[in-house]
Amino acid sequence: MSFTTYSQDLRPDRVIVSGQDTLFCWGQPKTRVLAKKIVRLSYCDSIRQAQTEEISIQDSMITDQDTIIKALEDQKGNMLQVFTLKDTQIVKLNLAISQKDREIRKQKFLKWVGLAASGVLGTILIVK
Repeated sequence: MSFTTYSQDLRPDRVIVSGQDTLFCWGQPKTRVLAKKIVRLSYCDSIRQAQTEEISIQDSMITDQDTIIKALEDQKGNMLQVFTLKDTQIVKLNLAISQKDREIRKQKFLKWVGLAASGVLGTILIVK
């Protein structure tokens, strides 16, 4: 796609048409201006190409970082699940410990009651 445009001071000096070809001619001062513009535009094109490559690299980095973020979010979810399971285990173990403590206290109590009853029964049998 091309557009033919001229600035006011860069109109061609002569237009020569031979057959179906159209030729444009400029004088030396205008040619220098055109050469400077072409060099500047080629410099701008190289900058644009470098920036396009940089944007492509940055897009790739963003994609990689999104993948890493997704993996870290999954890892976070797994760790939260592990913490929840550990908390559940701790609660169950604390409940088991308290039940064992009650059972041990009950057995100690029954042991002392049995010893006391044996002592009382032994004393009654000896006294009789």
